[in-house]
Amino acid sequence: MAAVLARHPLELGILKWRGLLRELERRKLTPKEVDELFRREGAFLLPLALALGWYEPNFPEVDWDEIPLTVFFDGEGEVVMRSGWDKHATFIYFTCGVRDVVYRNHPTHFHILKGGDVLVGTLSLWGDHGLSVPSWGNVVVVDDEWAHWWRLNVSAIFPRAWEFPIINRYTMPYRLYRLRDKRLYGFSETGFGGSPTIGWSPLNFHQHQDDLFIREGRIIAFETSPEFDYVAGDATNAWPLEKVREVYRQLLFVKPDLVIIYDRILLGPKGKQTKWLAAVPETVNVDGRTFFARRNKSALWGVVLLPREARLEVVNPEESEVYRPLYCPVLKQKILEIHAPKGRRRVEYLVVMRICEGKPKPVEHRSSLAPDTLKLALSTGRVNVEVKFSRHGPPRKCFSLSTAEPLDQRKRGPRFSLGRKVIWPPSEGA
Repeated sequence: MAAVLARHPLELGILKWRGLLRELERRKLTPKEVDELFRREGAFLLPLALALGWYEPNFPEVDWDEIPLTVFFDGEGEVVMRSGWDKHATFIYFTCGVRDVVYRNHPTHFHILKGGDVLVGTLSLWGDHGLSVPSWGNVVVVDDEWAHWWRLNVSAIFPRAWEFPIINRYTMPYRLYRLRDKRLYGFSETGFGGSPTIGWSPLNFHQHQDDLFIREGRIIAFETSPEFDYVAGDATNAWPLEKVREVYRQLLFVKPDLVIIYDRILLGPKGKQTKWLAAVPETVNVDGRTFFARRNKSALWGVVLLPREARLEVVNPEESEVYRPLYCPVLKQKILEIHAPKGRRRVEYLVVMRICEGKPKPVEHRSSLAPDTLKLALSTGRVNVEVKFSRHGPPRKCFSLSTAEPLDQRKRGPRFSLGRKVIWPPSEGA
């Protein structure tokens, strides 16, 4: 009913009430046939919506394939990316923004799904009223305190929560107003649930924590096109200043199946160690710096190009003191950890992943480091991608995407006749 009141064209398209009305008006139906029609999801609300004037058959409707494949939600700091609307499409979610009782992912967190199969997901699926109580993040973490913060997910204990509030939903005079109303009128707002430290909230009558709404991260760059999606996030403010001075993540999605993630971390004077985390399917294998994961018919191949000396480890969360309090086994998962060498103040992670059906498909790759830039060349056999990232300062990238021969055959000369070449960013005046 909320969808009808909002009159959102997509929601109305999902309900398909217009088609239901046509069937009801098309011919005389038996009671049994009417019952069958009204067994459709949400159909029983149609007579009420018509009687109250909340729904008109001429309201605009759209279907999923009329919706943009990529959408940036600036306020929340979220980007959703798709390769298409078919049942085998790749779906990628990236978030770097707000946090409260609903938005519980650590900034720069991402998901990868293929045809509905979760290939990179979230470990913390259990919770209260459909909300995951613990926090989670497929992110780069610093030292060990993060596990305690994520486990409780109480905004007041996050290291810099009170520096970046959007709104504090609890006001101290509120409790006094409740006492005054009870004394003067004999009743006051009740509610249930409540915070363990501050009692009831005037804006959230059933809460379970000090419900501060904060912005720990920001999306600082976003581009989209039919060929690719690009997003960069800044998660520096999610960490104590003495631990972290800089945390940037850049994600490039080359449609339909290639994902490049480049992380840059500059540790503070008390930061000691970093590692890259991802919740992956239970079926996962590591071979040197490559990894393979599978769920149902979908597969994920990945390679860690930075750090050069990276050590990969797969952890069973049910057997880990760190992950067990965060883990909900409703979806069987393991944790892929990528460890950087100890003692480095500046750390870079470069991970390339390919999503596919059936057998994992490796990607040809070549990378090089210069003092200021990171260059990466990839080939899937269908496309060649060349990317250049800045290693210092604000995140910047420049890349070309083209249909070409595999990398080892390029010495014969580039062949772009099979498709057009895309250069990003476009040259001035283009």
